[in-house]
Amino acid sequence: RSALIDTLNRVPHNLSVQLALGELLQLEARLFDATVFSFAQETLLQTIEQYPRHQKPKWALASIYLEQGRVEEAIVLTQEALALDPRVQKAHELHIIAIRFLGDEELLRQAVEAALLAHPTQVMEQQINRILSSEMTYETVSDFLHQFHL
Repeated sequence: RSALIDTLNRVPHNLSVQLALGELLQLEARLFDATVFSFAQETLLQTIEQYPRHQKPKWALASIYLEQGRVEEAIVLTQEALALDPRVQKAHELHIIAIRFLGDEELLRQAVEAALLAHPTQVMEQQINRILSSEMTYETVSDFLHQFHL
């Protein structure tokens, strides 16, 4: 973590380093110390502010919001990410996961259709089936997101 922070201190507008730090902090928060989520969130919010046309920090922050039970905010971020580039499969997966927590069946149907339209592959179908058939609770969402590398 310190090497990434040192790099950002020397080169403050480095998207790759900011994303790596945000993801590292998120993983650290999941595995060791949930209080680190606030630092990960702050890092990703700054990255979104500096790079508003890049979708990866949006869905990375959305996964943190999901882990915090902030479903509506996660959905907004996944929608923004998909609006920037609907071809990214992970953004669709996270969007579907977030909508599952919301419990809106019509919105879920639309999200699944959009994902399959953007990715008409067997892999995407399998991922969607895994998402839809899995038991998800706020207590297990971290493990679930980790399995999907989100």
